[in-house]
Order: sequence, then C-alpha cells, then structure tokens
Amino acid sequence: MSRHELPIETAALLSAHALGALEAEEAAEAERLIAGSDACKEVFDEALEAAASLALATTASDPPPELRSRILAAVRQLGGGESRP
Repeated sequence: MSRHELPIETAALLSAHALGALEAEEAAEAERLIAGSDACKEVFDEALEAAASLALATTASDPPPELRSRILAAVRQLGGGESRP
C-alpha cells in the first residue's frame, strides 16, 4: 500500500502524532501503525518534516502591551468576577 492509498483517518492520526497532539492510547495506535507499515512510516516522517518546517518558519513575538488590559476589560464586561492586578 502506498502512502496515497492510506485511509484519510490513518493519515490524520499519523499527522496528529507528528505534532504531539494525541492522547496516550491514540499515540500508541499510531506507533503500532508506524512500526507495521512502510507507508505509515513514510507519512509520519513527512508530517514530522512539515511540522519542523512550520516551527522554523514562524518567529516568536511578544503580544502587544495593551493585550492583557483588553482581555481583563472584556472579562469584567462579561461579569467575569473580581478585578486582579
């Protein structure tokens, strides 16, 4: 079976695993698939490469200084409780 013939659910599981977005039981299932299928291993490796590329393509930035005050104001407006510094 080639990687193009993998069920979409399998490819999605492997991609999510590459991103570290699975619960333990799902991650174990992904590992079983990877260990048992060259096509699954290939899809997983490609997803890892894509995830690494995305991580390198972004730059870290600080949020705008006024963001905290805007969030707190919105919470207060919604009745979100007491004011904290």
